Amino acid sequence: MEICVPYLLIFLCFLSINILYKVSRNRRKLPPGPWKLPILGNIHQMIGSLPHHALRALSQKHGPLMHMNFGELPVIVVSSPKIAEVIVKTNDVAFANRIELMLPKIVLYNASDIASAPYGEYWRFMRKLCVLEFLSHSKVRSFHSLMEDEVLRLVDSLRVSQAMPVDLSSRVLSAECRIICKAMVGRVCGNQEPLVAIVKEAVAIGSVFNVADLFPSMRFLHFLSSGSRVRLQSMHDRTDRILEDIIRQHQENSLSGNGDSMEEEDLVDVFLRASEREDRQVAITRDNIKANIFEMFIAGTETSSLVTEWAMSEMMKNPQVLQKAQAEVRQILLGKERFPKTEIQKLKYLKQVIKETLRLHPPGPPALPEALSGGDEDQGI
Repeated sequence: MEICVPYLLIFLCFLSINILYKVSRNRRKLPPGPWKLPILGNIHQMIGSLPHHALRALSQKHGPLMHMNFGELPVIVVSSPKIAEVIVKTNDVAFANRIELMLPKIVLYNASDIASAPYGEYWRFMRKLCVLEFLSHSKVRSFHSLMEDEVLRLVDSLRVSQAMPVDLSSRVLSAECRIICKAMVGRVCGNQEPLVAIVKEAVAIGSVFNVADLFPSMRFLHFLSSGSRVRLQSMHDRTDRILEDIIRQHQENSLSGNGDSMEEEDLVDVFLRASEREDRQVAITRDNIKANIFEMFIAGTETSSLVTEWAMSEMMKNPQVLQKAQAEVRQILLGKERFPKTEIQKLKYLKQVIKETLRLHPPGPPALPEALSGGDEDQGI
C-alpha cells in the first residue's frame, strides 16, 4: 500500500494538469448547465433513470440550451423546438457532422454508413441514392405485398401455437428480419440467425455509455468498456463474412444473367450498379456498400420489433385499449384475410397507439448527436 500511494499521487497530479490545460485552452462562453464532477462530468446525473427523462428534468431547471460534460466530451443539450429548428434547418450544414464513436468506426467500415459518415460529397451522394432508389414513397409502397405475406406467415405460426406459450419477441423479430432481407437482398438471408445475433449485440453496445467514447485520451480505461476494440473487431469480422457472401452472390447472378430486372432491383443491386457507373460522382467501395447494408438492417429490424413488442405489452397492461384496437381492426377488416393498402389508412386508433408507444418507449435516441464544424461561433443561437 505504501508503494501504491506515490504512484496514485503522481497520476492525480498529471490528470489535474491535463484538466487545467483543457479548461484554460477553452474559455469561450458556454450555456448554463448542472454542476459537474471532476473527470466524470455529468455522467452521474444520467444514472438511475432513462436518459431522455433525466435530460428533460435537467433542462427544466437549467433552460432549453444546456451545457454538460460526459467524461471528456463537451455536450450541448437542446430541448427547445425553436432552437432545434435553428440548428437542424437554418444552420444544418454547420451541424451536419457526427461525433467520432468507436462502434461505427470499427464495425461500420470507418463510419462510412449514412448515419455516421462526415458531411461531404460522399454523404450527399449516398443519401440521395438511398432516398431516390430505395426509400422513395413508390418503392416503399411496392414492399406492401412482401410485408403482408410475412405478417400472415407470423399470424399462422401464432395460430398453430395458440394453446402453448409463445416467445412473441423472437417471432416478431424473425418476421422483421425476413422482410428486411427480402427487400434489401431479394431473398431470405441464409445467414439470418447469425446476423440477427450481431444486430442484437451491436444495439446492446450502442445503447449504453461507452468508456472508450467518453474518455478517448485515457486508453488505459478502454478495457473496461463493453464495446472494447477486440469485441468490436470480432463483430466486424463476423459481419464482413456474411455481407461479403451476399455481395458475391449478387455479382455471380448478374454475370450469369440470373439477376433481377431493373423493376425488381434490391438495395444491393442499387449499390453495385452505382459503384460501376463511369459517371458516378464519388467512388463507392465494397466496404461502403457493406456498411450501408448493415446499417439498413439494424435500422429496419431491431427498432421495428421493439416498437411492436412494447405496443403489445402496453395493450396487455391496458385491456380497454386492447379491446378498442381489436374492435377497430375487426370492423375494418370485415372478415378479409388480407389488408388492402387503402384500408390500413383507416386504422386511426391503432396509429395513435403506435405513436404513444413511440413516445413512451423510443427504440432509439430522439436525435443522433451532431458535431459543430467550421468555427466557434454561436451560429445565431
